[in-house]
Amino acid sequence: MTVVVTDGYSTTGVEFVKDKANLLKNAGIEIFAIGITKRMRDEELVILSSEPVKNHFFRLSDSNSVKGIADSIIKQVCK
Repeated sequence: MTVVVTDGYSTTGVEFVKDKANLLKNAGIEIFAIGITKRMRDEELVILSSEPVKNHFFRLSDSNSVKGIADSIIKQVCK
């Protein structure tokens, strides 16, 4: 399991993100994607997220919001 926390766009491009995310997913690694900004593109978070995306994709308005999703991630990891 891995948690990716980002505050903006990738500097390497969407295709690079997709390729690396797919390598992790194909290796059986579950990915949680957390975007902490209003400028983050949903497309990149969705690409990073494991399925079902609704359980692995979080968009937060600021870093103080992380506390609000911690329980959700812990429940997913510990099931």
